[in-house]
Amino acid sequence: MSKKPGKFINIKGGLTSVDSNFMFDTNVKCKLNLEILHDIEVNFLTTRVCVEVRGILNYSPTVIYAKKLSGGASWMAGDILEYEFEFCPKDRISFYGEHVQFAWYVETDVDLTNASKNYVRKLYLKDFSLIKAFSPEKEYDRKLRFKVFPKKYIYFISDFNKHIKINTYRVTFLIPIILILLGIITGKILFYVFAFVAIVVLWYLKQRVWVFQQFKSLNISSKSIENNRQEVEVKFAQNWNKIESLDCYYEVREWVQDRRGTSTMTYDKLIKRTKYKRVKDVQKANIINTRINLEGVPGSFKQEDVEIQWYLILRANFKSGKTGLYKHKINAALNPYDSVIQ
Repeated sequence: MSKKPGKFINIKGGLTSVDSNFMFDTNVKCKLNLEILHDIEVNFLTTRVCVEVRGILNYSPTVIYAKKLSGGASWMAGDILEYEFEFCPKDRISFYGEHVQFAWYVETDVDLTNASKNYVRKLYLKDFSLIKAFSPEKEYDRKLRFKVFPKKYIYFISDFNKHIKINTYRVTFLIPIILILLGIITGKILFYVFAFVAIVVLWYLKQRVWVFQQFKSLNISSKSIENNRQEVEVKFAQNWNKIESLDCYYEVREWVQDRRGTSTMTYDKLIKRTKYKRVKDVQKANIINTRINLEGVPGSFKQEDVEIQWYLILRANFKSGKTGLYKHKINAALNPYDSVIQ
């Protein structure tokens, strides 16, 4: 963790685990080295360890640790100051998605005396650095970024037992017909457009989702067996004999809503999905033993308009050639012991 050489100070940092295991809930030692390039007077030096959510929108960081390292002091040019402290990484691993990022950093906060602020300003103005002159302490306030990863990715899915009654209101199929009739009567091209869109949407739902209607109801349950292994049970009320094969897998997505402005924009992107486990001889009740082989993926997360979403997905491959999907949102906790800090 280092930055390019500064004008007034160089700050470098290093992280080591106290017990060399890099475990979550185990203290990690941080050492800061400050190379002083100009004589300066400070009121205090504090440090914070933070993890922040970044992406489409940036949110206030979560402060994991904070400590005052020094009170009033005189820093002389040529001094090498060393400070050590310990903190405990928790909550989240580092993650850098397209719309969501979890970023860790150590932040220093130096409060200069008024005399030192004026001294720094004068030197900046002398170099025609007008913007820097307005923030004389900026070079002293650094963010030294680092990454936290588990050596092993162990996911725990919360047990659940859900009964789904599948209803499809056939009146919805009349919507495109009504829109087309209105378009014919009024001659408005807009109605043709709506009718076309409605037909496409209804066709998709019928092909991909509403095929599940023939089962009338589903019962899906899941329980953890051991590390990364789940036992999923799927029970059909009827017509299971129409299924050629049943696939079960997990999907992780990053989801963000941007409410700025007059409209709301939603960003939804697949992060990763597991390999599917297939049942070929589908019965009324089916036990599926799944395994979550994923790396670099955080557990479930939700903060305001930002989510990491986990889904259990069932894909029914019918003998008629059609395919139906059912997605059930689940809660997945990453147990990041043996965490590696870089």
